[in-house]
Amino acid sequence: MNVSHTLYATLTDPFGYVSNPGGGLVVEGTNTRPGYVDGYVYDEINGITTLRRFDAEFNTPVRLDKSLAKDNPSPYSDIKRGELPIFKDGKHTISFYDIFGMKWTQEIEVKDQFNEYGMQIYLSETGATSGPLEVTIAL
Repeated sequence: MNVSHTLYATLTDPFGYVSNPGGGLVVEGTNTRPGYVDGYVYDEINGITTLRRFDAEFNTPVRLDKSLAKDNPSPYSDIKRGELPIFKDGKHTISFYDIFGMKWTQEIEVKDQFNEYGMQIYLSETGATSGPLEVTIAL
């Protein structure tokens, strides 16, 4: 959706004289609903090991919550590197925030990325706890 606004400003000097507002400044922009665009598995080779992560592309800068994938999310950006808790192909529900702090939820489908190497990770607790925690990993 395209939006257009005209801004008018007047100036007042120390003696109280006020300027004419003039013709105004027209500001135009596109109001884009944020959303997931694409995702892919990236293999980061680090010395002896290979770290496999899911990178997600969005159509506008977004911010994520803490997750199983990353405890300290990055600032607003349109590419999230390994921050979504996605470790297996299939349908996933993701949540993210736009630059105005509004939370959005979207169902996405990841296809042909993890193949036979995918896994589903379940936690008995999703928030902070001092009690026992049960982790289940299903292939």
